[in-house]
Amino acid sequence: MKLTAVLVAICAAAASAAVAPVRSTPLNPHTSHPFDRYPGCSVDCLKSSFDEAGCAYSDSRCGCIHKRVITKRSKPCLWARCTMDECIKIKNMAMETCDRIEKGL
Repeated sequence: MKLTAVLVAICAAAASAAVAPVRSTPLNPHTSHPFDRYPGCSVDCLKSSFDEAGCAYSDSRCGCIHKRVITKRSKPCLWARCTMDECIKIKNMAMETCDRIEKGL
């Protein structure tokens, strides 16, 4: 029971910061998309959540600013589609992205 609670908490944390990799300008159509780095299970969840937050899905700065809305919208989808390892990867990537944006990198 405790392990289940811990795993759910970890996945919740993963979803809580799910934003795209650093990119605040539109992408060149000939380059890869920021979501290409994320686990495939998360892409549709994040695109939908970014849209609901009013962010272009290539705009990480907007995603970080609106991460609470994105978190709320993406959690159920991420939990349903992603494994625990994928949730952890999403969390780590998102935290790194917002940290870099906050530091102006």
